[in-house]
Amino acid sequence: MSNISIDLTQKRVYASVSGPIRLSDVTTLNLSAAVPEPSTWAMDLPALALLGLVLRRSGRY
Repeated sequence: MSNISIDLTQKRVYASVSGPIRLSDVTTLNLSAAVPEPSTWAMDLPALALLGLVLRRSGRY
């Protein structure tokens, strides 16, 4: 069982993985993100793109 925690509030992506590091094993995705001002979305795009990649690779979305 793997757990990935992603925190976008500080414009950084933290990954905490327990167990084998295989995205196919991801069973829990904890997302903590404050709603940013519209002008800050451009800075968040790389983190959001990474989140989308993780979700697609996990096969959940």
